[in-house]
Amino acid sequence: MTGALRKNIIKSDSCHSLFVYSRGVTLVELMVALLIFSIMSVMIFAAMRADRKVQARTRKRMALYARVRATMERLSRDLQMAYLSLGENLMQQQRRTFFMAEPEGAVYHLSFTYFGHIPTRKGAKEADTAVVEYYVTDTDDGPTLMRRETHRLASEPPEQIPGEEIPMAKGIDTFTLEFFDPTKDEWEERWNTVAADGQPNRLPALVRIHIAVKSPTGGVVDFYTSVKPRVTDAINLMPSAMPGSTGKPTGRRRHRPPPKLPGGVSGGNSPIPVRK
Repeated sequence: MTGALRKNIIKSDSCHSLFVYSRGVTLVELMVALLIFSIMSVMIFAAMRADRKVQARTRKRMALYARVRATMERLSRDLQMAYLSLGENLMQQQRRTFFMAEPEGAVYHLSFTYFGHIPTRKGAKEADTAVVEYYVTDTDDGPTLMRRETHRLASEPPEQIPGEEIPMAKGIDTFTLEFFDPTKDEWEERWNTVAADGQPNRLPALVRIHIAVKSPTGGVVDFYTSVKPRVTDAINLMPSAMPGSTGKPTGRRRHRPPPKLPGGVSGGNSPIPVRK
């Protein structure tokens, strides 16, 4: 074989090799690549969608829990400022100061007078005393715990006194209260300072609160707390007794030791017993 012929053969083989390795992908290979890409895209999209749903449920749950905790704190502050007055006009059928809690199925209706009222506007004829009510009512968002505060005290039913009503917590499943009576050393389901067979002129030594709400993820979540009113005995706000009132001028008030709470805990600044 001559040198020229050998060169031509080598040249033709190199061109054929270049032609073979420079060709594109086949249709089958392209379809397989597109299929793999589609599967990967669907999996990534499904994971992102599930993650967004979890984040949305978590945000709703945390917002609900924060709202219930704020409700518990507000109710606790209000109960700490509850009070009764000895200067009541017995000629009036309706008492100005009282503390009443009655069960209504799985919920309670709580109404009492307290010292924490803030005037609604400058120059308003309002004091720092008012009537506060907590009750559950049906709204567009389901059972809702409402808070109503009057602008003043009056010898009228609380619902007839002008006031403001605001929703506190939605999705209420249970709203119950228990009241510790140190004179009996037991828990009571009701407390009424107006009824003849109730607890006149004194507040409970301890109030136990239970609120259960429906969780956005299903089920019911329970919240518990306990609060002690700062003034449990009725106070005399009128040194000069008015006609028909029970207020009497008092001298130096005799110190009385704080009541004993459940478990032998003193009613002072001692830790509050928790529900097991």
